[in-house]
Amino acid sequence: MNACAAFGVPSAELESEAEIKLDVVPKPGKTIDPADLARFINDNAPYFLVPRYIEVVDSLPHTPTNKVEKYKLRAKGVTPETWDRMAEDFELVR
Repeated sequence: MNACAAFGVPSAELESEAEIKLDVVPKPGKTIDPADLARFINDNAPYFLVPRYIEVVDSLPHTPTNKVEKYKLRAKGVTPETWDRMAEDFELVR
């Protein structure tokens, strides 16, 4: 993985809650399988940190001082290219 950004997006199930979305930029010439990445996170972190959504992107938006502009990522939200843990019946290991 070359770069990533984790941020909250509104939950479709609970209006007052947010889900974790992870946008990842693979290293040049490499690919990332979202299910494999979710499995790695689940194996190495608490189950509640496994993002519901993962999207492989070409780049992340940055400010002139090289900080990720998460407000742009939140505005983009979930797209048709976004992997959804719930839709894929991914089982969390607790």
